[in-house]
Amino acid sequence: MASEYTAPGSGLVSDPLSRLPAELLHRITDYLNTTDLCAVRLCSRTIERSLNRFFFHEFLRRKQFMLTDFSLQALLAMARHPVISQTLRHVSISLHEFAISFRNVHARPEQAYLFLMAAAQQKSLLHTGRAVQLLAAAFSLLPNLETVEIRDTDSFTRYREGSVYPWRSYGYISMLEQLGDERYMELFTDSPDPDFVSRVFPLVLAALAQSTARPPNLEVLISRDLGGMKYSAFDLTPMPQFDVRGDSTGIGTGTNAFAVLTGLRSLHLCLQFAFHSKFGQRLGLPTSRFGRSDFSAPFKNAPSVTCLPIHAWLAHCPNLEWLRLRFLNSTCKYNETFLSALGNPLPASYPFPPGSMASRDITMPFASRLRRLDLGGVACSHEVLSDLLLRLPALEHLLLQIFSLKCSETSEQILHVQWGLVLAALSAEPLGTRLKHVFLQKLGVLTTSYPEPGISRFYNVSVNGRSYIDLVAEIDKPMSSLLSSVFMRVEKGMEIDDEDKDDTDDDSDFDFDDDDEDFDGEEEDEGV
Repeated sequence: MASEYTAPGSGLVSDPLSRLPAELLHRITDYLNTTDLCAVRLCSRTIERSLNRFFFHEFLRRKQFMLTDFSLQALLAMARHPVISQTLRHVSISLHEFAISFRNVHARPEQAYLFLMAAAQQKSLLHTGRAVQLLAAAFSLLPNLETVEIRDTDSFTRYREGSVYPWRSYGYISMLEQLGDERYMELFTDSPDPDFVSRVFPLVLAALAQSTARPPNLEVLISRDLGGMKYSAFDLTPMPQFDVRGDSTGIGTGTNAFAVLTGLRSLHLCLQFAFHSKFGQRLGLPTSRFGRSDFSAPFKNAPSVTCLPIHAWLAHCPNLEWLRLRFLNSTCKYNETFLSALGNPLPASYPFPPGSMASRDITMPFASRLRRLDLGGVACSHEVLSDLLLRLPALEHLLLQIFSLKCSETSEQILHVQWGLVLAALSAEPLGTRLKHVFLQKLGVLTTSYPEPGISRFYNVSVNGRSYIDLVAEIDKPMSSLLSSVFMRVEKGMEIDDEDKDDTDDDSDFDFDDDDEDFDGEEEDEGV
């Protein structure tokens, strides 16, 4: 804490911290916790002005909000602030859902009332369109908005208080104080609705479409098996406009998301093409003995049906440079079908939404600019993977994590060469000279006929005794020479899972690199 002293012979009171250069003052306060940092800023206007640039960058460049009226009203208030609106560049929307459960309904009466009221307000916020209006108004007032993110976890990167104190969504502390017990906030991390993200994603996209903001980055980060994005998340039907008499001016001329998608440079998605058993049973889908329903079942007798709404959705993203896809239910059969169709032209019979100007040949508009591809939590054949990479003429960076190759054979000799075939395809022209970075981690081989068709066996793959490959090309060492020097082998004492797999998850420890080193969460008045 700053202390005042009397300068000798002057009779004036002076603050020694106020006379320090801003950079040195920042280095000193860098060791303070958030509470003490805020106290130092209140010492004098000079200190406050000196620390403003660093303070805004740390606490107000990136903020996380919940889908509640209180939290979104705070976002709108920040967007109206002349300084904060220029600073805020990254807006995160958390998947905090007020879900009714036995525990919170049977809490103390006052807590139960507050919780039920919060749940009702959140449902009204989502269903009546208030969330879209608040988000659209806030996005329009953020001229430097670069990233809009949807995430299901809080970031544990607060270096001031230590990693045990996460960045919370704005409004979390206030709700916690009202409920009085953090146990009742566990609903935010254990949402019972696997389709919640599929409802939130089009809501956020609609808000961006109605606003003037066109951020280049759109991200969905889900770290646990709470349910990935289903087909319903990728509908592009425009919202019609009406005049004062209620007459529609034409559905094709309404608000649509085409302009938002056209401006995207980076897209991160978490996909799930399989339902949990209770949802699959409602649709009459077959359920495995492990409680999973295969959503690809209706298409098994219709091999021509290879494209679904997400392929048409991606056709409206011609300027993508970085695509990151995480798959839940890695052994779901439709994952491979999705990858085989990715980057291929859409069939002429596939319907586009009204007002769309996208090309059906998504080989050129979608794939021609893609420089980085990240895939994780998925299994496919080496032919599908190799063909996909060859359809991307600008690809320079490749990341595969928790990635398995499917093989219908059980011979150990055939299993050994699966990843070797992929490496051979990467080292050959044109990928061998174009690739700059290849990162492969937690690889495997998945046999699809052990000991009989329909039963899978998973094998871990080691690369020179390690679980990963990380290669960076140099001027004198192109990727082709680096890959040719890597000896891919499955050790004879290969690790085999204890039990057979049948459409189950093997990506529970999935962890894409997440740039959260300086994640910005709540302000100091919200309890950080």
